[in-house]
Amino acid sequence: MQRRDVLSAAALTSAWALWAPAIGRAQNAAPSPALVDPKGDTLLVIEKNAHALGYYSLQSGARTHSVELAPYPHEFVVDAQGRYAFVGIYGVEFATQIGQGGSHIAVIDLHQGKQVHQVECAPYNRLHGMGMDRQGRLYALSEEKSVLLVVDNPGKDARPTSAVATGDVKPHMFALTRDGERAYVTALLSNTLSLVRPHDPVAPVLRASTGRMPEGVCLSPDERTVLVSNRRSTSLVAMDSGTLKVLRTATTRGDALRAYWLGDEIITSNLQDQSVTFFSPDLKETARVALDGRPIGISFNPSGTLAFVSVGPDKLVVMDVKARRIVSRFETRPGVDLSWLLSAA
Repeated sequence: MQRRDVLSAAALTSAWALWAPAIGRAQNAAPSPALVDPKGDTLLVIEKNAHALGYYSLQSGARTHSVELAPYPHEFVVDAQGRYAFVGIYGVEFATQIGQGGSHIAVIDLHQGKQVHQVECAPYNRLHGMGMDRQGRLYALSEEKSVLLVVDNPGKDARPTSAVATGDVKPHMFALTRDGERAYVTALLSNTLSLVRPHDPVAPVLRASTGRMPEGVCLSPDERTVLVSNRRSTSLVAMDSGTLKVLRTATTRGDALRAYWLGDEIITSNLQDQSVTFFSPDLKETARVALDGRPIGISFNPSGTLAFVSVGPDKLVVMDVKARRIVSRFETRPGVDLSWLLSAA
């Protein structure tokens, strides 16, 4: 990372505030200074082929710490206090691979920089989509068993508290309302979006077809609209979150893996086009940022001024959201996946 890139990133980093609902929540408690760069923020990065969670200084780009995990961790979330990370062990590298996969959630104490607990979910395996509600309950999606698991106290519970069937084939991702009462599940093989009520096990599942291979899914800030990116149909579909009625559609640039609703903008990561694209809420494309690799996940700083784009197989780029440009980049270990920003303040 060049020095001018470091200074640009540092200058753009803004004061901590609440995350937008589609992004997550701010972390108020800082990890031990021994594990972070005391002069700046730390980015947590899943490195699935290195089977680890890496800590990276946002200012220097240097890896400051690693937590070794079981093979092929994928999705993870961090609690509202910034104390614990919950990592789902998917257990295989790609969704197309055959295999039993993993069946536990690793609980990492971010202050200590080590795994301190695990939630055993067997026989529910190939854990992928993860989420937390504002009460601190953890949700994990078993792709193999088509079940959404709930863990009421994930820092202490050894097993899931409850589970609901999604009724789909190969469910992979979900978007969760802040109260945890509704989950919107995308399924890769049944080509469906399902509205599941995790805390009402007898409620009927509402299901809709959005296109071929739906994966990316997010909610608008007011939770009235659910957005789905269909990878094989190269489409972006906005639906009423209560009825799943289609409101509007748009064409993407090809294989839009993830979708995020950031304030008054929608952002997608496009594998085929090797780009990040921006849309207005009415699904009009407004900008495109070209990348030198295939973008996977995107996370944001709390104010939404910076985006951290994981670019396979082993780099992460920092993008100025408003200026639509890359301001810095650094290398990671193999299999870069999702990231999450922690404050040093």
